Amino acid sequence: MQRMESLIDSYFTFHYGVGFAIGLVIFCGYMFLLRKQKKSQGQSVSKKEMLCGLALSIYMMLLLGGTLLNREVGDEYLIEWVPFWSYGDLFFEWNEPLASQIVYNVLVFIPWGFLLPEMFVQMRNICWVVGNTVILSFSIEIVQLVFKLGLFEFDDVFHNTLGAIIGYVLWRLSIFLPSFLLTLCRTWHQRVGNSRGRSQ
Repeated sequence: MQRMESLIDSYFTFHYGVGFAIGLVIFCGYMFLLRKQKKSQGQSVSKKEMLCGLALSIYMMLLLGGTLLNREVGDEYLIEWVPFWSYGDLFFEWNEPLASQIVYNVLVFIPWGFLLPEMFVQMRNICWVVGNTVILSFSIEIVQLVFKLGLFEFDDVFHNTLGAIIGYVLWRLSIFLPSFLLTLCRTWHQRVGNSRGRSQ
C-alpha cells in the first residue's frame, strides 16, 4: 500500500494535475462547441471527431506540462535576441544537449501541425497553420520569460514552426497517398485486363 502511494505521489504531482485539468477543459470546450455546431446542422458528432478532440487535449496537456508546468522558477529573466544562435554554437563546437533540444522543439510541434488541419477546415491552408503555431509558440516563450521559467528566444519559435510544417506535410500525405495508391492500383488492373483481353 505504501509503495502504491509513493508511485501515485511521484507520477501525479501538482503540475501534472494542472496539465490534466487544462486538457479536460480543452476537451469539454471542444466537444461543447462541436456538438452545438453539429446540432445546428442536424448532424451528430462522429467517433473520429471525438478521438481528434481527445488527441488534441492530451497533446496540449503534455505540451504545457513539458514547456511550462514542470519548469522551476529561475532567478533572472533570460533573453536571447540573436536569431539562430544555436546553429552558430553547434557549428563551432558540437553540443549534444543543445542538438537534442533543437530536435525536441521540432518534434513536439509535429502533432500540432497534423491535428489542426485534420480537425478544422479553416486550418487546411498552411498559412493558417503557420500563423497559429507562431502565436502558440510565442505565447509559451512570453510566459517562460515573464515567470522566469526558461530562455526566451527566436530559435524555439522557428523550430516549433518547422515542426508544425512537417506535421502539415504529413497530414497532406495521409490524404494524398491513399487516393494516389488506389488510382494507381485501378490503372494497373485496367491495363492488365486490357492486355489479357487483347491476347485472347
